[in-house]
Amino acid sequence: MTAIFIMSDWLAQISRVPSALAGLDMSMPGGGVVPLLGDSYWMYELSRAVLNVSVPVGRLNDIATRTLATRQDQCYPCPNFLIYTLDATGPLYLSALFSPSGVVNEFVDVQGKHAATCRDIARDAITMPKNTNGTLPLKTNLTLKIFRTGAQKNPGGINSYSD
Repeated sequence: MTAIFIMSDWLAQISRVPSALAGLDMSMPGGGVVPLLGDSYWMYELSRAVLNVSVPVGRLNDIATRTLATRQDQCYPCPNFLIYTLDATGPLYLSALFSPSGVVNEFVDVQGKHAATCRDIARDAITMPKNTNGTLPLKTNLTLKIFRTGAQKNPGGINSYSD
């Protein structure tokens, strides 16, 4: 068993048994073939695959161990939004026949200063050529675009800014 945990993205998993054998540990929770039904692409198929020996029990144990070892239940914030609605309140369990209502979207602003940081990076990437003595063959009606390394300020690249 390795220490890596592999989870699919929303609706990115396109196989059942092959994905389990290739190392997928968790099918992205909450989104199945029909997202509003609340099922998973594996759902009962993984159980069937273990029972008919398409997926070895050892692989199932590996999946369970790595899934539980993520410890996402410790100091992990509760979800503060429901992807299926923009309403503040609604049913807490969409696929349940009878569901209590409650707050489903808290509208938490998670952007922080990201917009200002992106604008600073874009501003700093602007390159203004100095045309001393008319050396550059520029005309007033010409658009000049500079790409690649000349269009960046940080020599480490655009993704080198720390969070």
